[in-house]
Amino acid sequence: EDFKQIGVKGLSVTVDAEGKAVPGGKSQVRLSGDAAVDMLKGVADVSGLNLAAYGMTAQGNLTAKGLNSKSMKFSGDMTIPGFNLKDTLDKMGMSLKTADSKALTSVGMSFNYAGSPKSLEVTDLQVNLDETTIKGMFSFADPERPNIVAQLGVDKINVDSYLPPAGEKKAEA
Repeated sequence: EDFKQIGVKGLSVTVDAEGKAVPGGKSQVRLSGDAAVDMLKGVADVSGLNLAAYGMTAQGNLTAKGLNSKSMKFSGDMTIPGFNLKDTLDKMGMSLKTADSKALTSVGMSFNYAGSPKSLEVTDLQVNLDETTIKGMFSFADPERPNIVAQLGVDKINVDSYLPPAGEKKAEA
C-alpha cells in the first residue's frame, strides 16, 4: 500500500567504480535530475536527467502514462552534446586508431522518442559525426513480426577517415 506516489527533486548520485568488471578498470558515473512516479494515476515523469561518464554526457526527459495498464506509453527526448569519442573509448580500455587522427573526435546527437512495450519511434534524429551530419528517424514495432523502418540522410562522409591507419595489420580472427 505504501509508496504509491514518490518524488525526488535535485537527485544527485556519484558512483566511483573500480575493478575488472568496469570498462577501463576505473570510472566515475554521475547521475542527476528530478523524478516523480504516481502509481495511483499510472504516470511517471523524469526531467532534467543528466548522466555523465567517461567524458560523455547524456541529457534527457521521459514521461510515461498508463503504468497500470497494458496500454502504457512513454515519450521524451535525449541530447548527447559533442564529445571526443576516441577519448571516451580510450578511457574504457578500447583504444581505436583511425586513418585520420581527427576522426571520431567530435561526436554528438539529439532525438525525440515515443513508444509502448511493443514499439519505439525515434524522430528528429540528428547525429553529428565530425564533419558529417546524419538526420532522420527510425521505428520498430511488433516484436512478434518485426516491422523496422529507417529513414536517414547523410550530408557528406569520408569513410576512408574511419579506416585503420595505413600499414596497420588487421586483427587476426
